[in-house]
Amino acid sequence: MATIKFKAHKHHLKSDGTINVRLVIYHKAKRVYPVTSHYVTLAQLTKKFEIKDKDLIVKLTRELADYREKISSLGAEINYMTAQEVSDFLFPVIRSSAESVKIDFIAFGKQRVAELREEKRNSYAGTLQAVVNNFKDFVKSDSYFIQDITSDVLKKYEKHLRQPYKQLRLNQFKKEVEIDQPGMDDSGIYGHMKNFRILFNAARDKYNDMDRGIIRIPNYPFKKYKLKEPAAPEKRAISLEVVKKIRDVEVSAGSRAEIGKDMFMLSFYLCGINAIDIYELKQVKHGRIEYNRSKTKTKRVDNAFFSVKLIPEAESILNRYLGKLHKRYTTIGNLRKSISAGLKQVCSILDIESVDFYSARHTVGNEARNTLGYSKSDVAELLNHSQPEFRVTDAYIKKQWTLVDEIQEKLISLLNTI
Repeated sequence: MATIKFKAHKHHLKSDGTINVRLVIYHKAKRVYPVTSHYVTLAQLTKKFEIKDKDLIVKLTRELADYREKISSLGAEINYMTAQEVSDFLFPVIRSSAESVKIDFIAFGKQRVAELREEKRNSYAGTLQAVVNNFKDFVKSDSYFIQDITSDVLKKYEKHLRQPYKQLRLNQFKKEVEIDQPGMDDSGIYGHMKNFRILFNAARDKYNDMDRGIIRIPNYPFKKYKLKEPAAPEKRAISLEVVKKIRDVEVSAGSRAEIGKDMFMLSFYLCGINAIDIYELKQVKHGRIEYNRSKTKTKRVDNAFFSVKLIPEAESILNRYLGKLHKRYTTIGNLRKSISAGLKQVCSILDIESVDFYSARHTVGNEARNTLGYSKSDVAELLNHSQPEFRVTDAYIKKQWTLVDEIQEKLISLLNTI
């Protein structure tokens, strides 16, 4: 039997101080979050974001009783339904066989982001949240029907993204701030519109039932609007001389420059670990950093598991941040922004060309291949890249980390001899 309840999520807090109350439907180990017509303010919620307004609780309790009665009327049929089908039963999206209700693309995007956050896929959620936020800026509204998104709309949206403009966003303290947003280049446009298409397709998968011939979203603007792959990006690897300058630069304790420098060097020392995996790291086991790479763990049979030795150089940095980054930065997005701003300050101090965080990972791979002479397959193992040609073979072989340890040791030796 499906269970249902009302929930106000902290990350749904709008700039006007209100939160849309969602209905949480849990069925067959899946949750969906239909949007309701109820809005609450922080004054109506406890510190744990539970509803405390007595009048509203009475009203919601009555509604829950109605929903449960409808679910009970399904009888044994509910055993053959998904959580989404239960949601569609309670909140029909079709008025009749000939007329479909308009589907709000922005509301769907928010719901999809909420689902991803519930699944702890925060990085992916943040990527799609950026699509929702930027599209809201473009249409200047909190609502836009997906059936109205045409290829011409996408062309105008792309033009909007390419131009610098100001945007209002909530910072980590939930205070609205104005941000000067530079226009996107070809690479940025490609990545953003690719994510827009992912969100659009997710809506089609949810609302269109090809088996039953129910097409609620007939339009597909990406048939005419084609994504253009940008030119191959400039290699982001830097020289070990520059890495050494970053390592040795003196910065103020607690500054953004310090966080930029420390996270960059931590990534280099730990064979290209990503910021989100540092952010999510909880403990060290037997002198090793062990984690499932967030970017690819849901796409690989081995869950992208990786193990790297915690060498003394990395340990001295990690000890200052382990278990503390979540307190200092409420989201991985805020940490990334701080790292980026900090590295800009470091580059300014050193009077060198701009270096970004991922240059550390690129440099690890480049030096392993071009200076130390390891094979591309070895470098792929070092960077925890998937190697499809060895997928079957890997199922027979117990994973060892001697190669990773060997390359790590040689890289640090190279750096220390400069």
